[in-house]
Amino acid sequence: LSHIVEAQRAALAQELEARGIAVPVYAGMRHIEPRIGEIVRGMAADGVGRFVAVALAPQKSSNAAGYKRAVDAALADITAAGGTPPEVAYVTSWHDQPRFVEALAQADQEALADAHSARRRSSTAAATWAMHAAGSTRRASITAMTGSTPRRRSISLVTSPSTL
Repeated sequence: LSHIVEAQRAALAQELEARGIAVPVYAGMRHIEPRIGEIVRGMAADGVGRFVAVALAPQKSSNAAGYKRAVDAALADITAAGGTPPEVAYVTSWHDQPRFVEALAQADQEALADAHSARRRSSTAAATWAMHAAGSTRRASITAMTGSTPRRRSISLVTSPSTL
């Protein structure tokens, strides 16, 4: 998982830079390295004054609340150590953003088309999809199995900060 998140972080940084927005992009995780607290403390050490925190799960949930708690704990650690923590704005839910909904609809259509095509070629077919996001980059991945042959489709969308 960490290599996927790192690839998303790098892609978002590249996309923002291509749009003339040269800002550092960080990614931290709650259960594996690099951990959120370590990243937030590193951001403060790097002189970041404010940041936007986006959980990769698009829906508002107790899981997303856990990510917020991890950020808040790191900010409290910085304050307790006598430092000045960066300001944070949380994106608590983005499940209904039009570009995200479009990506899911397209991913579902492709998965259904692949499954239908696979059914005609073989009696064994399965399709799964996953949605990942980092910052304002949304990536939908579809994997359809026909027999033992996986076919993967990916969609990347970048939305402007004003749509978040």
